[in-house]
Amino acid sequence: TSSLIALNVGLSAQLSGRDNVVLGALLLGLKKNEALAIVDEVKDYSELGDFFEQPVMTYSSGMKARLGFAIAYYANPEVILMDEVVGGVGDKTFVEKSQKAMEEKLSKANTTLILVSHNTKVLKEFCNKAIWIEEGKVFMQGDSEQVLNAYMDAS
Repeated sequence: TSSLIALNVGLSAQLSGRDNVVLGALLLGLKKNEALAIVDEVKDYSELGDFFEQPVMTYSSGMKARLGFAIAYYANPEVILMDEVVGGVGDKTFVEKSQKAMEEKLSKANTTLILVSHNTKVLKEFCNKAIWIEEGKVFMQGDSEQVLNAYMDAS
């Protein structure tokens, strides 16, 4: 099945982290038993501690990003949309953990990452193709190294 997750999109503020994991996994096409099976892994990975059982409305933006990232990682969608999240999911240790996880997922699984970012270091690390959008129009597209070099030269 084809599934897609945009990190942080679709989290219900009134539901706990636990309930959001199940809901997110079901929306991604997992069966109920599969959704329930990833809850503890997401809880451990997200490092939310007791907040995992609290409503998401009590989370900081970093905590929401951690939860969204963990759901995406364990639900195994075919396409992941990320907006600057790789470098902004919390403390340095968790950032490094999430970057390593994405590297592993992208190298092993049949996963497509669509990453929206101005961080050329992250884009070079994760992307083999790039699209430079300027004023809402495609300015350049192709090999990520060529597009990013042109972007940096123009900046």
